[in-house]
Amino acid sequence: MLTRLFRLALGATITLFVTQSVAQEFPTRPIRIVSPYAPGGGNDRVTRLLAEKLTKSLGQQIFVENRPGANTMLGNEYVAKSTPDGHTLVLNGNGFVINPSFYRNIPYDTNTDLIPVSFVAFSQLVLVASAAIEPNTVAELLAFIRANPNKLNFGTSGYGGPDHLACLIFNQLAKVQLQTVPYKGGGPAVADLLGNHVQLMMVALPIVQAHINSGKLKLLGAATKTRASAFPSVPTLDEAGLKGYEAFLWYGLMAPKHTPVSTVNKLAQHINDALKDPQTLEWFKQEGLTAPDAEYNTPKKFETFIHAELEKTAKLASEMKIQRE
Repeated sequence: MLTRLFRLALGATITLFVTQSVAQEFPTRPIRIVSPYAPGGGNDRVTRLLAEKLTKSLGQQIFVENRPGANTMLGNEYVAKSTPDGHTLVLNGNGFVINPSFYRNIPYDTNTDLIPVSFVAFSQLVLVASAAIEPNTVAELLAFIRANPNKLNFGTSGYGGPDHLACLIFNQLAKVQLQTVPYKGGGPAVADLLGNHVQLMMVALPIVQAHINSGKLKLLGAATKTRASAFPSVPTLDEAGLKGYEAFLWYGLMAPKHTPVSTVNKLAQHINDALKDPQTLEWFKQEGLTAPDAEYNTPKKFETFIHAELEKTAKLASEMKIQRE
């Protein structure tokens, strides 16, 4: 009897030890964060900063792996089908919530296969124009478009990207029909904008700020609800007459479904700590990024945001009669 009780007690002790050990040990090996975009872009740069900060705080090496393609779907599929232990993650953005409204065949379930871990940053979009065109303000641009139909085009980083959607919203609110020209990434689109092969872009401010300062591009307005701090005299598109206009970029970390809650919470806490670091905030300022406030700083709040963005994008796509590819 005593032997049996001893075995039961020993078994319970071992189970408790193993359970506690698993919870305490994460991460047990290097972590991979997938950027579903090509190297050098905004998502890639934010991913690498995050990897640097988490490497220091978690005590394990964090690697960044770029898996671009299919408007983020290749990278997301890879992570969605990975072991759900917190060691393979993805830094998502607008494409994640846009894809269901623009594409028919998504190789994972957007609603269930990836779960929110932590919001990381917002980035400001701005409307810029080639220096070769006449308009210098949004009002002048709209007058020019109506007087010269089919003369101006939007360049975009690709079909279904956040800048593409921002252009469609512009068309809807301005009641114009500018064509969008998709490129394989923002870099080639900016290059053609500089060459006046396309005349307009909705783009993250840091990517074009040097060109604005040099006079090679014109800044017509901020797409967000607040003006760009680097150009406080330039109005937002809402202020310039496109009432209700708002478009922005966001970045957030996600994990495969069934990742343990304790692991998700640990990652979220370490990210929140990193976002309070003065060095991180200074880097964000230089990159035109904003850290999330209390409205977004838990996994649950991030999940609420994603669901709201999915619904909002689906509504817009329906209103615009987007044909899914």
